[in-house]
Amino acid sequence: MRHCHAPDDAEDVLARRYHAELVLGRLHRGLAVAELARLRDGGDGDVSLERALGVYDMFVVGPRKGITRILRRFWMGLLRR
Repeated sequence: MRHCHAPDDAEDVLARRYHAELVLGRLHRGLAVAELARLRDGGDGDVSLERALGVYDMFVVGPRKGITRILRRFWMGLLRR
């Protein structure tokens, strides 16, 4: 993670950031695919909609709002009514 935020004055800043984001993206996609396969196969029985949709957030690398947080706020808002 520290290489994703390498200092601008580092000699190899572009290489560090590129490869760090590449590895991080690969890890996120691998976890997302495993989670989707688990959901497809039945997983733990009842799966929340938040979790089922939130797995797609793992395919996005870098700054993002996060669909999981957005969905959580949305559903909690509906439940409070």
